Parts: sequence; structure tokens; C-alpha cells
Amino acid sequence: MGDRISIQFQKGNYLSGVLYAHWDGMELKDRAEGYIQLLVTESILSFTKSGIHKTVMPLNRLEPDVVMASFISEVIGQGKRLDSNYRVLENAEDSDMNDNGHHIIDIDKIEKMLWDAYNIGIEKRGEQLLEEIKN
Repeated sequence: MGDRISIQFQKGNYLSGVLYAHWDGMELKDRAEGYIQLLVTESILSFTKSGIHKTVMPLNRLEPDVVMASFISEVIGQGKRLDSNYRVLENAEDSDMNDNGHHIIDIDKIEKMLWDAYNIGIEKRGEQLLEEIKN
């Protein structure tokens, strides 16, 4: 009974701890992927405004364990105490995920997708500007 799932973040060879949820189902995976998209988008916007890629802080570097802690705090907890739905585990084998399985959120894949989209946008805008200059 439940809608069990576990997730963890990965960047390169580094994995975060595992977040297990008894009732969240696939929505937890969707929220985690959305959170990574938000962090990467903030990084891209910061870069475009300052010209400096801010990788000084662990969250800016998208370190998996820091991303997990931030995700739990900001998205899951929202400043409130967590209920018994959630557990932090050392590995996925520590609990029963029969409903929705274990999912690894690949930070590098999402980061590459968003930076590629950003670069394509710049390229298209550059082409538009060249056309405007020619006309």
C-alpha cells in the first residue's frame, strides 16, 4: 500500500544519498527534475547577467549531496517539519520501492539540455540580428 518511490541525484560519478517517499509516487521524480531545471536556469541567468559562471558555492556547482539537502529543505519541507512519508537512506536497497522503483536524476543531462537550448537561442538571435542589420 502506498505510492512508493526513491530518488537520488547524480553528477558525473558522484551520487547523493537516497530520498524515499511512501506516498509521492512519480510526482517526486518530476519535482526533482524540475528543481534541477530551476537551479540550472538560475545559473544560466546569473552567467548572462554577469558574464561570470558562479561555481564557488557547492549548490552552484550542483554537487549531488548539496542539491539533495536543498531539495528536501526548499521543495519538500518548505520550512515545515517533514512527516513520516519521507526517509533519507544510504542506498536504494534499504527500502521497498515496488510501486515506482528507484530513479537517478542525472544533473549533467539536464544541465546540458538547458545550456544547449540557451546556446541555440543565442545563435538564432544572432542570425536575427544579422538579418536586421542587412535589411
